[in-house]
Order: sequence, then structure tokens, then C-alpha cells
Amino acid sequence: MPIIEASIGIGLPRDEVYRISQDYSVRYDWDPFSDSLKMIGDGEYSACIGGQVSVRSKLGMEMVVEFVQVKPPKNAAIKMVSLGI
Repeated sequence: MPIIEASIGIGLPRDEVYRISQDYSVRYDWDPFSDSLKMIGDGEYSACIGGQVSVRSKLGMEMVVEFVQVKPPKNAAIKMVSLGI
């Protein structure tokens, strides 16, 4: 299975970068991939293990991803659970 990895230095505190990365109200300002993101289920968006998000890319690809690890302010990891085109 291919692994994609990238890194960049950002001159902000880790907790602020993490907060922005998980704030879907500003996600479209910096995310070149996502066209729309919608939490699946009840309530507001919250990064929590098992939480699922419907994602539509700017190229039209649709998928559902699920949080598998959430450790603020260090990381939030997801896995794709379904794909539709």
C-alpha cells in the first residue's frame, strides 16, 4: 500500500496549527483538496475516534473517512472507509 508523507515548517505554536487544521469553518481557506466536508451523524463537527466525515474533493471524488486517532495538539489520523466517484 502506498504511503504519502509530506512536511513543512510553520511559524506558529503547535496548538494553534492543530486547532486551525481541525476547524472546518476555515478549512477551505488552506485545504487544496476538499470542496465540501460534512460530519455524519448527530451534532456539530468534533474530531473524535470513530467520528465520520463525508468528503467531496474539488475534482468530484467522494469518500467517507473515519478518525482513528485523535491526540490534540499533536495529531488527528483518519482512514478512508468508503469511496464513491
